[in-house]
Amino acid sequence: MQLKKIKNFSGVPQSIVLDGNQIVLDANKEQFFPVEVANEFLAECGNTVREVNIAALYAENASDQLVYLANMTGNPDALEIVKVKQPTKGVWGLHDAPNPKREARDLSWQMKGPQQEYQGRDGTQEGMNVFPTTYSIPRYQRRAFAPHIARWIVSRDARSEQHYRGQVIESRAVPWAPDSTMDLDDIRLYLKLCDPTAVLGVSQEELDASCVGMPEDQKLIALYEAKELALQRVHFRISDPAYPLPKQKQFNAVKAKSGAPVAEKRGPGRPRKTPEATA
Repeated sequence: MQLKKIKNFSGVPQSIVLDGNQIVLDANKEQFFPVEVANEFLAECGNTVREVNIAALYAENASDQLVYLANMTGNPDALEIVKVKQPTKGVWGLHDAPNPKREARDLSWQMKGPQQEYQGRDGTQEGMNVFPTTYSIPRYQRRAFAPHIARWIVSRDARSEQHYRGQVIESRAVPWAPDSTMDLDDIRLYLKLCDPTAVLGVSQEELDASCVGMPEDQKLIALYEAKELALQRVHFRISDPAYPLPKQKQFNAVKAKSGAPVAEKRGPGRPRKTPEATA
């Protein structure tokens, strides 16, 4: 058996799914794997996992394609209180303050337009300010921008106050991700494949047990709220390129190995068809 050494250059665990099993490479860790496992990490995890080579040439790829940015406010697992550097009676120090990135907010930036020259009626050269352009990213969403616009937005974020920085990050395109039409346990499984250390929240079984005796409309609301919380947690993993993105076939393989049926998407709260109902 041939081995290959790879390293996780990110601060979060990276994982792949091979033959229905989730294999994890811890944050900032170097490890030997069989060649087929290492190659799967290299293929699935992008620049976050790289082969450890000696005397190799580092190549950097440049691209002029669209750049995805993500709104990273509203993280339910973020700290409620952060340290902020503020003056008190003329003396600077660290003080507790509410974390602004915990609250979900729509983000917007206004770029001033250039000055456009034109010839006036008297023949002299005059200037006119072009109307500014506003760019926005709604909460829990990603948006593609032209590279120069994306760089401008990220640089604006980097110059904001320290406890506000990171409310927008460079993200990526996501080929497949869960939505509210999927079962609650399926959303939790996808979240676990993205981040083995993530807080998964309540399962469908736990939710059903806590809703015993409740009216049907309140049960449906509780289901929607649990899905919404799980999808919020998913957003912060799929938006951050440091986390791996499980493919749908990998998700189905893990789900099938756990014994759960691989069902197609359906509306939230819609009852499953039983053999009696279809007879």
